[in-house]
Amino acid sequence: MMMKNSRRRLLFFAAALTLCFIALELRLFHLQVIQNPGVEEAAAGMHRQAETELAGRGRILVGKDYVVAESISAVEIYANSSWTEQHRDQITRELEETLGVSGDEVRALLERGGYRKILRQPLHDAKKVGELWRKKREKKLPGLELERTWVRSYPEGRLAANVVGYADGAGRGHAGVELACDDVLRGTPGRQVIERDAALRPMFDADCRFEPPAPGCDVYLTLDMVLQYYAEEALDQIMEEHRPEWATAIVLDPRSGDVLALAVRPTFDPAHYGNYDLSAHVNRAVSFHYTPGSAFKPFIMAAAVEQNQVRFTEIVDCTTLQIGRRTVRDSHQNGLLTPRDIIVKSSNIGMAKLALRLAPDEADSRARQLEGFRSLHATLTNLGFGSRTGVGLPAETSGMLASPANWSRAYTLVSLAFGHEIAVSPLQLAAAYTVFTSGGTYRPPRLVARVVAPDGTVLPQEQPAERRVFSVAAAEAVRDMLIGVVDEGTGKSAAIEGLSVAGKTSTAQWEEDPTKYTSSFVGFAPAREPRLLVAIVVDQPRGALYSGGMVAAPAARDILERGLAYLRVEPDRMHGDSR
Repeated sequence: MMMKNSRRRLLFFAAALTLCFIALELRLFHLQVIQNPGVEEAAAGMHRQAETELAGRGRILVGKDYVVAESISAVEIYANSSWTEQHRDQITRELEETLGVSGDEVRALLERGGYRKILRQPLHDAKKVGELWRKKREKKLPGLELERTWVRSYPEGRLAANVVGYADGAGRGHAGVELACDDVLRGTPGRQVIERDAALRPMFDADCRFEPPAPGCDVYLTLDMVLQYYAEEALDQIMEEHRPEWATAIVLDPRSGDVLALAVRPTFDPAHYGNYDLSAHVNRAVSFHYTPGSAFKPFIMAAAVEQNQVRFTEIVDCTTLQIGRRTVRDSHQNGLLTPRDIIVKSSNIGMAKLALRLAPDEADSRARQLEGFRSLHATLTNLGFGSRTGVGLPAETSGMLASPANWSRAYTLVSLAFGHEIAVSPLQLAAAYTVFTSGGTYRPPRLVARVVAPDGTVLPQEQPAERRVFSVAAAEAVRDMLIGVVDEGTGKSAAIEGLSVAGKTSTAQWEEDPTKYTSSFVGFAPAREPRLLVAIVVDQPRGALYSGGMVAAPAARDILERGLAYLRVEPDRMHGDSR
């Protein structure tokens, strides 16, 4: 009986064991045959890793091939957890020998464990980079990984920094052209899927997919770095002598609207942008607006001439002006002036009286008055005021120009006559002066000359078209008045021996704080066949000298004189001639 029970238990155990093996076989069949693709993918995913490689950022150049920003190939060094005590000493020795880094610092980083960066900054010394890759191939750097990257280089340092801008370590553009043209400069990153072994070491001989990075396009600017240097030196002199809040100098080619120089103070070094306050990154030539003051008078004069509201031989009483409850005053006493003398002596009273002719008085209908307002408003918008210039730099302001529906004759029209109740950017004002250099045609400023793809293809660009604002006669009449400003008026400090210079000064008093001024000068030379147009704007100069004629005009003269000599422009006047 006992033997029969033992045999029965043995058979039961054998049957149970057989069922277990059958169940195991069925499970293996299910996993390997039915679910094989998913399991294989899951297993592979534990050892497959997608890595990206930054694309080389396109260059920024001026002229034919002068580089002002470029990306240099570099490497970053990382330590993983596969090194040993013996490796630590070897790694330290090799890095000390190749890079000259502190051995104690390397040991400290390694001992902290985990995957960590050994170098704080990417290494871009070509010789040292090559030596590191050689040692890596020879397995002299166990536990270290070298990753290719790029370092942005700015060979000219602070020169034109507010135009060029900067790019961060991830290859993203910030400020200036680096930001404005980021979409074409950035390129497309590469992508590689790498197989790793059980220790997570890369298996480069394994089958892997690789999509190479596509470099970015090159951007060519209209800047002339010699003229840029002259502009920046002039600003440095202003900052030292007058200690303003900020200042800017703009140089245009009046024949095309090309921006030849654009300097700003304060500024920064794009290679070390993090060491500067964010306010230094701002391009105040396009991002700030201000009250232009007397530098705006030539446009109102041209509008009056265009509408036949001015006779050049007439005499205007500039002793006083009372309109309603408002009294208009000049900075110094004037008497009877011709229209030319109103500009030369910069009379607010004279300009206000001429501006009042552009719209009927309150005795006429509001409809007719609005017609006059709209006509002047259209002229000002054609000059670029109230809208961005389209130069393409980031954070550009459109300035401020009220709708004609909100204008009044006694306040808006009179204030516009001497550059108040309007706000402009320095670049807007400089570009608007091209109407006096080109016979009445407005030429929009241009900074990007062309964008070139890696294969040499020049990409198409949209450029705002020129537009006629004034007749040739009106523009040339005002231009001749501007010559008088420099020869005998408030702009004498901009005069150059042997060259005719036309321009206008401004000392715009702040309405909210009468103790503060924004001083400026816009001028061009040679006056009748201009090669350079210069605008200087100085905000809140400190000290005894604060007028545009004493602060801004001398800087403009310096840039014009040096710039025209550099361009080999011949004198257009005999010695002592002021015609």
